[in-house]
Amino acid sequence: MARWESCCAAFFAAVIISGCGSHEPVVEEPLMSPPPAEQQPPPVSIETRTDTVATIRTPAQEPQQVPPAPAVQARFKIQIGAFHDPQRATVIQNLARERFALPAINEYDAAHGTYRIRVGSFETRKEAEDFRKKMQQQFPGEYADAWIINPGADS
Repeated sequence: MARWESCCAAFFAAVIISGCGSHEPVVEEPLMSPPPAEQQPPPVSIETRTDTVATIRTPAQEPQQVPPAPAVQARFKIQIGAFHDPQRATVIQNLARERFALPAINEYDAAHGTYRIRVGSFETRKEAEDFRKKMQQQFPGEYADAWIINPGADS
């Protein structure tokens, strides 16, 4: 019986060993890469009424008595455009800031549904006119329609 057991053990060992492998070649399928995600444009933030300064008072500071400021005449600004598209208005506003290193205001006009871009803050109309001419000379054709406004008189 020992011979029978050793024969059976050899048979089962051969079956198990030969059953673990395959004589057919293994073909690996290429991994499928996921379809490319749709690229969406980056979100655009729209900025209006910029160039402001916040004042923070700490509790340790004593409020100082400030004499009233003398009446200041409204300042002149140069309007360089009015746009229905808020993103376009923001692009023009940022470009004007970079070019001129002056305040550039993006003001929404609800009555007309436009975003008005205004540059500078000049004390006199002559200062504003001189700067407008300089803009037109420095960037020919880009600010041909720019005009001077007095926000105190018209807006």
